[in-house]
Amino acid sequence: MPAVIAFARRLPVGLLLAIFSACALPPPLPGQANGIYRLDYSGVYGTGRVDLQLAGGHVAGLGIGGPGPVFGGHYSWTPDRRLLRLQLRIHLPPLRQLVGDVAVVGAARQMMVAFDFSPDLDAGESWPVSLATQYGPIEGRFQRLE
Repeated sequence: MPAVIAFARRLPVGLLLAIFSACALPPPLPGQANGIYRLDYSGVYGTGRVDLQLAGGHVAGLGIGGPGPVFGGHYSWTPDRRLLRLQLRIHLPPLRQLVGDVAVVGAARQMMVAFDFSPDLDAGESWPVSLATQYGPIEGRFQRLE
């Protein structure tokens, strides 16, 4: 060990920092995870479908228009580096209801859900999803479209 320390003392500080920081970096996200996916779900919120684009660690909802929910988020490696963890942020717009003849508008909400999936899904393959939310469970399928 003293020989390693003596050798390290002769290296420029910048080189030492580069070596140590490179050792601490997580592995790059797999390029094959980039693509378009579909999440079909059912549970406490009813049933639904959303198409998501995954690219470079970011998630964006596709084809969302009008007053519906807005999806976004990111994905990264799980601690064991075998699966990817998708962390989905869902912006739920205010609920509007009629009570008698009076329109009642609720508050908009943000909801975060997370699930793991394989980065090796081929087009047409799907992955089962179980989501625990603050309001109850949601089950679904996460399918690679392209």
